[in-house]
Amino acid sequence: MQKETKPGSKSNWHRIYYVLGAFNVLSVLASVYIGHLLMGHYRDSVAENSLWAERVAGFQELGQTATRANGPGNDVFESKDIEGEERKLDEYVTQFDAQLLKARAEVNAGLPADQAAKLTAELELAKVAFHEMVREARTIFASFRKNDVEEAGRHMASMDRALGSTSDALGRLAHEARTQQGASLAAQLGRATSMQRFEWALVVLVVCMVIGVVLYGAKLARIFQESARVIEQRNQDVKRVLDNVAQGLVTVELDGRLGSEPSAAVAHLLGPIGADDTLVSWIERADEHAGMSLAMGWPELAEPFLPLEVLVDQLPKRATVGERTVALEYRPIMQGEKVERMLLVATDITSEVARERAEVEQLELLTLFRLATNDPNGLREMVEELGRQIDAACDPAMELASVKRAIHTVKGNAGILGVQRLAALCHKVEEAMAERGEGLSVSEAAELQQLFASVSARAAALSGTRSDDIISVEKSELATVLEALTRGGDRRKLANQMATWSLEPADRRLERLAELTKSLAKRLGKEVQVLVDPSGLRLPVEYAEVWAALPHVVRNAVDHGVETADERVASEKDSSATVLLQARKEENRVVIQVCDDGRGIDWDAVRQKATRLGMAAENDEQLTDALFSDGFSTKEVATDVSGRGVGMSALKAAVEAINGEVKVQTLRTKGTTVRISLPLIGALKDLPQTLPPRAA
Repeated sequence: MQKETKPGSKSNWHRIYYVLGAFNVLSVLASVYIGHLLMGHYRDSVAENSLWAERVAGFQELGQTATRANGPGNDVFESKDIEGEERKLDEYVTQFDAQLLKARAEVNAGLPADQAAKLTAELELAKVAFHEMVREARTIFASFRKNDVEEAGRHMASMDRALGSTSDALGRLAHEARTQQGASLAAQLGRATSMQRFEWALVVLVVCMVIGVVLYGAKLARIFQESARVIEQRNQDVKRVLDNVAQGLVTVELDGRLGSEPSAAVAHLLGPIGADDTLVSWIERADEHAGMSLAMGWPELAEPFLPLEVLVDQLPKRATVGERTVALEYRPIMQGEKVERMLLVATDITSEVARERAEVEQLELLTLFRLATNDPNGLREMVEELGRQIDAACDPAMELASVKRAIHTVKGNAGILGVQRLAALCHKVEEAMAERGEGLSVSEAAELQQLFASVSARAAALSGTRSDDIISVEKSELATVLEALTRGGDRRKLANQMATWSLEPADRRLERLAELTKSLAKRLGKEVQVLVDPSGLRLPVEYAEVWAALPHVVRNAVDHGVETADERVASEKDSSATVLLQARKEENRVVIQVCDDGRGIDWDAVRQKATRLGMAAENDEQLTDALFSDGFSTKEVATDVSGRGVGMSALKAAVEAINGEVKVQTLRTKGTTVRISLPLIGALKDLPQTLPPRAA
């Protein structure tokens, strides 16, 4: 019996074939589609991570701008340039607001509303904290305009706290951004994982498409290789940028270890970094003095007892490498609220320093030219006095107290001449001597003498050669004598008076002191009217040391005695103070006086300071002796104007050297008069007791 074929069996196999064929096609399409989705997620992930990187970079720029905006409020304590620091602050505020606006726009445009709201809230907190910091900085500037450094210091702490709040807000902002970025990446990974599970369900069918999968896998590999190549290229581009910027950049660990990838400019500016070098050893090899300063200040960063800004400010700002001057800037790299390491930024400022030096030299030359034009003999005498004081200071046999007095006197008289480089060098030398408790070093003496030789040569070229055969007489003096001769005056007295024409007019000396007083008052932001009481008196060179010490008196008068305009108005005084300079002959003495209508001497402060120093302070005489003693000053911090306690002792030494005496008359809130009484010397002994009145 023939077996019966079931109807439709052939057709069923065909159906299975077609189904399998269709399923194979669907499997291929599904595999291709899954691969397409994976590639889409990859592209989306790369694009989204790139956007997040840009956002985080923008947030970091905000933090960097906020840190820079904190600088003017701190820097003004050193530079005293209120207007310049305020301009810098305005620039940083504008930059911060622009960056904030850009960051807010990017957040609102590219993120869902709930995510954008969180980031926008932190941005607003950063903005509020930043502008609070700016307000504190402006309060600091206002305090400096009022000359209230103590108030400025208090607001500096508030300003730094506001910067901390700004940094905290930006830190939270960055943290929230990273959190959202991680959540987004996790979601993408979740979707990719789901697709992978679905792909495993098609694994049997995918095996049939091995060749296609391999080819497609090769394509994916090429894409990933291209991505890796792009990333490597970007890293190389960043390295090339760093190697071609003028600034040298290198990271430094808090223990002094240097980063392994400094920019190329680092070796050019400060020398190559050795394998075993630390920051101190490397900088010390380039500039020994800067290295020593780093050795003292850098270890404190690891265990700070003071605010970070204060510790950083104590680190050396410059290094001198051969003929090159390099500015050193230290930028903290934070890990949360803790300093993780520092970024050292080295900048070649040789041309800037040279330009500043050239400007100073040009200004000095103009001042010397003006003095040489108006009073060549006076200029020569002042330069000669400077030379004598410098020679005395550089004498190894000179006592330390005398060296300090000589250097301080040179600084004051250099200010009268307008030779700011010499005055600045003297201030630097004073700082060094105070720090080590010793006199001039050989190198300091050589530097002083070299700079003075340059100044002396310029002054000589401008003023010409001294000629003792030529005298200068004002028309009024000549008219006075001619009138007296016409009236039949005493010829002997007139001859004695004419004999003094070979001496220097005291009025010229007082005019120079007046110029110094005005310049110093302007520098300290005080309103001072300077009056010179003309007398026609002429004095011989024996008084030169006294004249050389008188700038100390006017410096003290302006810095210690004269109040600010606001203080004077509050005390019901004129906003402008008055300083009176006099030199006249009284009986058988020459009297020089410096009078001011300032706050007067605070004898209680003098008594307290004298007691702390172990000096007698029981009566007025003992207090006056303390005031004129070496190293005595009621100022706690010495500046380039006063505070070293050297000026008044230098004056007393100069006056007593010619058997004179100096006294101080003061009345609290009313003013002070320093009266110098000198004996008649040389030609002055033969002067008539009463001179003929000067012609009008």
